[in-house]
Amino acid sequence: MQEVRLDKNKLIREILIIIALLCSFIAISIDPDSTSLYSESLNGFAAFFSLLRDELGDVGIGHIIAAAALIYLYHRNLLAGKEKSPFCLTACIIGGLLSAFRVLGISFSVYENFDFIFYLKAQFLIAFITFVGYWAILYTALKCLYHWLDKLKSRSVTYAGFLAKMEKHFLIICIIALLIFWVIQGLAFFPGSVPHDGRYQLNQYFDLIGFNTHHPVAATLIMGTVYSIGEAIGGSTLGCVFYVAFQSILGAIVFGMVCDYIRKKTELLWPGFAALVFFGAAPMFWTYMQTIDKDGLYMITFAWFTLEYVKLVWKDSGKVGVVRLILAAALICIFRNEGAYIVIPALAVLIIILAGRRKAAILALVVIVLWNYGWNTLLMDSLGLEPANQVEGKSICLQMLARYDLYYADELTQQDIDVINAVISYEDLGERYDPENADPVKNRGYRNTSDEEWDAFWKLWFKCLKRHPLVYLEAAINEMYGYLDPTYFWTDLSTYQLYNKGNLSDYDEGVVYSEYVFSASARSAVSDAAYSWSRIPILSLIVCPGTYSWLGIILIGGLLRKKKWRDAAMFIAPFMVLLACFVSPVNAYLRYTLPIMSAMPLYILVGLKPHLQRDVPESAGKEAGPDCTEAEDSAKEKPEMPGSLPEDDLFAESSETDITF
Repeated sequence: MQEVRLDKNKLIREILIIIALLCSFIAISIDPDSTSLYSESLNGFAAFFSLLRDELGDVGIGHIIAAAALIYLYHRNLLAGKEKSPFCLTACIIGGLLSAFRVLGISFSVYENFDFIFYLKAQFLIAFITFVGYWAILYTALKCLYHWLDKLKSRSVTYAGFLAKMEKHFLIICIIALLIFWVIQGLAFFPGSVPHDGRYQLNQYFDLIGFNTHHPVAATLIMGTVYSIGEAIGGSTLGCVFYVAFQSILGAIVFGMVCDYIRKKTELLWPGFAALVFFGAAPMFWTYMQTIDKDGLYMITFAWFTLEYVKLVWKDSGKVGVVRLILAAALICIFRNEGAYIVIPALAVLIIILAGRRKAAILALVVIVLWNYGWNTLLMDSLGLEPANQVEGKSICLQMLARYDLYYADELTQQDIDVINAVISYEDLGERYDPENADPVKNRGYRNTSDEEWDAFWKLWFKCLKRHPLVYLEAAINEMYGYLDPTYFWTDLSTYQLYNKGNLSDYDEGVVYSEYVFSASARSAVSDAAYSWSRIPILSLIVCPGTYSWLGIILIGGLLRKKKWRDAAMFIAPFMVLLACFVSPVNAYLRYTLPIMSAMPLYILVGLKPHLQRDVPESAGKEAGPDCTEAEDSAKEKPEMPGSLPEDDLFAESSETDITF
């Protein structure tokens, strides 16, 4: 007769997993838009169950499929027992961080404040359940991902026949394929789109308005020169064609080099093809290739800078590579006003991580600092060019004060109002406040304010901060949460810039830079197809800015888990771009994250590098010893010391080595 005993530890473990599973079911069903939080007057558990009932959306087939998938994953990866499923601290930490971002996104996307989390005790409990539910989902998914990567081996492949020819000419194939992809998708908008910023820059080039540094002067000069060459030959249509062709060819060459480098480093065709499909099919690339404004050139240059940066760190380039890196960094500085704040920190980090070649890194940093100062300070000052809008870089601070005026206008004296009026128009300041777009605030009545007036403004700003710090915090988060939530896609401004802007004022009345050839219905169909990506599962992740922040965090976590400090440090450039997005005028604006998107295939390669070791013959493997990156395999080889952390801990791995794969 079999004796049955109760394993208390296993029972407690299973109960906790079931609770986590229930929290996950609730998390994926939460729909705060379906109820009015502020109409609830109940207390205690009655309030909790009433709010929960209202905030749970209708159950559909998608929810049932997701629940079934979660049950399978939890059973296989969490209920399997500690010896088969060791705890992953990295997945736990990153899963908790990303879950917090998700809950924050829910609260601010619906209520524009913390009310989804803190409005009532009952509401806090719902938010906590949602947090735990997402944490459990993300922990399970990341644990599976990291353990799958631990087992990943890249097999050596020798291509023959047609595939061998493709491998030999892969760069040319990528360039041609990208141009074909972009032409087919952008044909409905022939000859090209000239949105607001592009029209403003062309107005500057053709002397309809005076030059200023609101838009990068170098990008404006290049745009105007290429456009004017085509216009001189065949009018505005050919002017657009010339610039779109110029920008598209540059983009195809740079992105083609990225795809080819990925192929070379992995020694496989399919990763390069995956990057090719990403650049060719994702709507943010073809739409901005046919758009005449500064964003396309900046996106292309950033991808080139990242490519040269990675090649230099991995010792795949020599002195010429240093020159190319310096050139790419110099172009970033002049193609974007905040470009220097991105490349200078990246080059400073390069000095630290580039062992044995620090002189080259120091040289690059010195050259770029001098170049940036010479171009953006000495040259611009000598030409008498000043920013058209002094408040552009202070958008988030103005948003904080505007939100303060919305809720506490009665606390502002007439002297305070005069101080604000010296910078921007105070009239209807609170009413103009848009939590996710600073343009209505900063673009209304801005002045070229004196230093004394700015000093008075900052004194008022800090005084209001001390009175109501939560208002400032909520204003700041409203401007940035979309960059941390991969489910949020903001469309209040034209995301893909698929339009031609009419005259901006009397000075350019009657000027036509582009006239579409094909019908509006054709353009609408293609535009709707591009925007449909944000409504389709998986595809929506590709076009949401927050996805790339999550990807970066997950990849950095995987590198730190393997003690790949040098490779993790290479993420400094996209991190600086993300910081620039945080202080930008618009929340979750796709075009501000284009540089990160264009460089992400390279950063995925960096993140996967420790796992793409070449598979070796069995005999060689026996000589080399067991794979120390696999937690369960290493546990079999050596006993775990009392009190020691699991091998799959945050920084568990053998000593770092350079891996060529």
